[in-house]
Order: sequence, then C-alpha cells, then structure tokens
Amino acid sequence: MEHNPLSLEAVQAHIIATQGSDVTAIVRVPSHDPAIIKTVLDIGADGIIVPNVRNAAEAADAVRACRYPPQGIRGYGPRRPSRYGQMEGAEFCKAANEAVLAIAQIEHIDAVRDIENILRVPGLDSIVFGPNDLSGSMGCMGEPKRPEVVEAMEAVVSKARGTKVYIGSGAGNPKDTEYWIRQGVDWILFATDYALMRKAAVEFARNIRSTGLEQVQ
Repeated sequence: MEHNPLSLEAVQAHIIATQGSDVTAIVRVPSHDPAIIKTVLDIGADGIIVPNVRNAAEAADAVRACRYPPQGIRGYGPRRPSRYGQMEGAEFCKAANEAVLAIAQIEHIDAVRDIENILRVPGLDSIVFGPNDLSGSMGCMGEPKRPEVVEAMEAVVSKARGTKVYIGSGAGNPKDTEYWIRQGVDWILFATDYALMRKAAVEFARNIRSTGLEQVQ
C-alpha cells in the first residue's frame, strides 16, 4: 500500500485470495499510522510491514499498533480474522497478539545508527531493508549497490544475527538472493508483479523479433 493506489477493498481481495493456501498475507502499509494498521489487520492481514522506521521509539509504536492491550493499542473490532465472531474476546486477542507479525522497514541511515536499540524492542518480529531509500538517505539515491550502502546493510545483518528478530532483504536476481542468504538473512522480498510482467513481456517481444516474424502481415 505504500507505493501503489490500492484501496482497502483491493487489499482485502488479495488477502482473501491467499486463504486455503500456505501463503502468509503481509501488507506494507503507507505509514506507521495506527488507524490504518488497525484496519488492515481487521481485514485479515497476517503481518504488517511499517516503512521508514528510523529509531527504536518508532519501532515500538509500530509494534504497539499491531497488538491488543496490554501489549499494544490496537482497537477491538475484528471480523474476518475472528471468523466473524467464532473466536472472540480475550481468547482471540491473545491468539492475535501471538500470531500477527510486526515488521520494521530499515531504509534510513538513522535506523542503521540506532539498530541495536531497534532490535531490542519487545515484540518486534522482523526487520526488512529498503535499499533504495537507504541509499537516498546516504546521499546516493537510486544506487543501492554502492559499497557504503551494502556495508551499512551488512552491519545491520551482523548485529541482528543471533537475536530473535528475523532479517529480510530485497533481492532482484538469483545472485543477490544467494549473497544475502549467505550473509544471514532469513527471508527475501523478491521482485514485484509489474517487474515480473515487464520482464516476461520484454523477453517475449525479443524472442518474436529474433524470428523475423514481426515482418509478416
């Protein structure tokens, strides 16, 4: 939801499409606004990625928005997650607090500098990198493979390994995927729908042109 014009109804449709499968529905919300986080959880998201978390205080706010009291501030009003009331009250809240994934996106140099405190935030399940914005905060926007950007990410991975916080990283190709897995990340944010469709379309067009058949009327 951060960079796409998806309505809540569209997001809910995506979540519904995952039901009956082994897919976990994780939604990246536009901001750490607890109101939008609450609504996205109430339509059935299994986890939330909060973008641009810069420090431990913001990470703690993100976690609290994902949890019912006393661990958080999430307001009560589940429908789909509670199977429309089949599971409710204290039992549901306890189960939801244990199950919902709270994920902080690390995409600013401020977060890299405060990463040790971020990793100590109670209830934070995972972090994930936003390499492009991280590069921008370091004065080299759009250059996520600059050595200093990669070094900053490696430093975060090094500090996160051995903690209970899972580490996620973007990877646009198999080589990058292998590299970050070897570094110690636990999961990969891999590609986007439009990028995969564009790649397939370009490949298809290239193959057609190579046959010369585009000249046939």
